[in-house]
Amino acid sequence: MYRIVVNTCIDFKRKKNINVVSIDEGIDVGGDNQVYREIADDSANPDVLLEKNFNSKVINDAVSKLEDDYKAIIILRDIQGFSYSEIAEILSCNLGTVKSRLNRARKSLKEILENELKIQC
Repeated sequence: MYRIVVNTCIDFKRKKNINVVSIDEGIDVGGDNQVYREIADDSANPDVLLEKNFNSKVINDAVSKLEDDYKAIIILRDIQGFSYSEIAEILSCNLGTVKSRLNRARKSLKEILENELKIQC
């Protein structure tokens, strides 16, 4: 019984055997010409990563300086992506209240960020 299972697995593997091609090998396109594969590097360079991390830190610091009502509404809408009606339900307030708080929260956040950037420059 054991040997039957082993042989069946070996047969299955042989049928599934796919020719593996190295990405380092060239592809013969005729004559003496060969084409080599290039893999795109989608990772950001260190400068972009540093700037992105810096921006995230500045924004997180600015959001943490907001009043609690404003902080909650900015996080719910702009970070977590809830709709106005969902935020109204979560915070147990009217839709108009959500819109006005969000507007005031964004203005406050803008002022905080402007002040932070002036200090750093």
